Amino acid sequence: MSVRLAVIFVHGLFSSGATWDSLVRLVNEDESMRDIDVLRYEYPTPKVSINPFRSVPTFDDAADGLATFIKNQVSSPSRIAIVCHSQGGLITQRFLSRSIQRGLRHELENIATIIMFACPNAGSEFFITFRKSARFWRQPHERSLRPLNREVIEARTIVQRNIIYADSSDPKSLHIPIFLYAGASGGIVSTSSARDGFPPENTGILPGDHFSIIKPTSSQDDVYKALRRHLVEARCKPPTSVDPNSSRRENQAEDADSNRSIDVSDLTERAERYLAQGLIAQAKATFQSAIVTNDIAALESYAKFLRRIGDSSASIEVGYRIIELLADRDDCDKYAITRSRVMSSIGITQRKMGKFRDSSYALREAVEAASGDSEGQLKARAYALDNLAHTIDRLGDIDGAKKRFQAAFRIREQVGSRLERVHSLLNIARLETRLGDLNSALEKCNEARTLLTPEDRSESAAVFSALGEIQLAMRDMGSAEASFRNALEVNLSTGRPTNIALAQHQLAGVVLERGSLFEARLLAQQSLENNTAASNIEGKNRSRQLIARIVSASGDFEQAIEILTECAEECNTSGHVTAEAWARISLAESLIKSGRRDEARDSLRRAKELATAIENSTLLAKIEEQQKFAI
Repeated sequence: MSVRLAVIFVHGLFSSGATWDSLVRLVNEDESMRDIDVLRYEYPTPKVSINPFRSVPTFDDAADGLATFIKNQVSSPSRIAIVCHSQGGLITQRFLSRSIQRGLRHELENIATIIMFACPNAGSEFFITFRKSARFWRQPHERSLRPLNREVIEARTIVQRNIIYADSSDPKSLHIPIFLYAGASGGIVSTSSARDGFPPENTGILPGDHFSIIKPTSSQDDVYKALRRHLVEARCKPPTSVDPNSSRRENQAEDADSNRSIDVSDLTERAERYLAQGLIAQAKATFQSAIVTNDIAALESYAKFLRRIGDSSASIEVGYRIIELLADRDDCDKYAITRSRVMSSIGITQRKMGKFRDSSYALREAVEAASGDSEGQLKARAYALDNLAHTIDRLGDIDGAKKRFQAAFRIREQVGSRLERVHSLLNIARLETRLGDLNSALEKCNEARTLLTPEDRSESAAVFSALGEIQLAMRDMGSAEASFRNALEVNLSTGRPTNIALAQHQLAGVVLERGSLFEARLLAQQSLENNTAASNIEGKNRSRQLIARIVSASGDFEQAIEILTECAEECNTSGHVTAEAWARISLAESLIKSGRRDEARDSLRRAKELATAIENSTLLAKIEEQQKFAI
């Protein structure tokens, strides 16, 4: 029986299957496309439902409807190509993620490719204030277009981990090529949103705006050429019936002799080159070829790579795999240092994910692992102490954090490098700033600056950042803004998403205080995107709190309350005491502005309990100030 290709077109918000008329006409007129079945999946997206007995389907309903449509409408055997426009791409990603979550990977095996046009992967800012206030826009699908939508972020995370960067040995993963195109003059969905978070080699820019990008007038238009190319590639792939355990069995069948013949160093270097070029899929495949030997250095490089592409959970798993391998090695100085370094890496990743107690356990083990007196172990111990201090600070143990920062600094004065001493000085300066000892903080910041050279760009940015925090505490707003702008400029040149996100967040806060809401919102949104790209859960929560403050300042108190309530609950779950207290204070501010003073007092009461427990004078002063308005 011959294999056909079923092409399923999925439309966007407030649209219908008719939006595909131009493309479908060209496919039907193309003699080379005769063995293609064209199908249009339609789901209702009215601006408002006027029938009291009929509701608008939810985002998940539309995704599950696509799954049912494929089962009922696609004949077998067939390969499938899904072509999406705008929100149709979000519906398709939700369909993929829900199939993975439900253990229905086998239902995706005949999908040969997915092509998305102008899909708002990072949300759409177009008329967002009007959309949130106009009654007819308050429907389930509009919420999926907002930049902060959690369902979209969750679906995209699963799609990236289990579809785009699929691990062939993972029975929950299945690689499906996904291609994304943005309109060169798109105003509703920006090019950065359409291409957000996907491999650069699979993205592109086509002529047209949000709507005209899928309305070619002839087969010579770029959009049709792109679609035709992907359909031809998909048509050449036979239907599959993949045994999810086959790859794992093949890996297990490889003998030791073949492993020994692998040049691990060459593979790792090649993977790093692919990564530098932005070729993520190739880098991952090359790393996986290197780690079959269980080479410790290759595994460490792979764990670092996974952190950089945002797969934190997989990075932690690789870290524990290294620890398991080290258990069989002699307890010599070299492996003690490696064990400490890997446990520190695990703890840092857990902290970024918001798992502070797990992070604390891992980092305490990292300190203990490097308990010797060799220079290597002392340096590893200082690194672990520094990071343990950061984690327990977030758990509210400020005194414990300060003691460990100081212990790390004493070690670095003995055996540390110049830049390591800079990091320790800035850590102590930041903590003293929060404790109100601003003169001492300024002294340490200036001491750190004297240790730097013009080549120390990342460390210079850190000094600007810490200096801005001190100036902000002194209420020297102009100097603080200048310091944060310097920090952002330097961080942009180094290209580290977490550092860039922090500088954008700090600058947005100062800009907000001087009343520039538009610039503050732009910076905060960019900070959120960079934290999301780095899988920095803590940073994402911080960015969302700032966006809520900006939203509140613009008058949309209800959305601010919604965001801040979620932030406070997430901080409570993860045990981040300081962040929860700040979220409760910000929530109280929005509740007061909306006239809900009883709820505001409850929020401030909870914030005071947290601030008192950790003896944070800055928080307590802010709470006392807000309580005057809650009466």
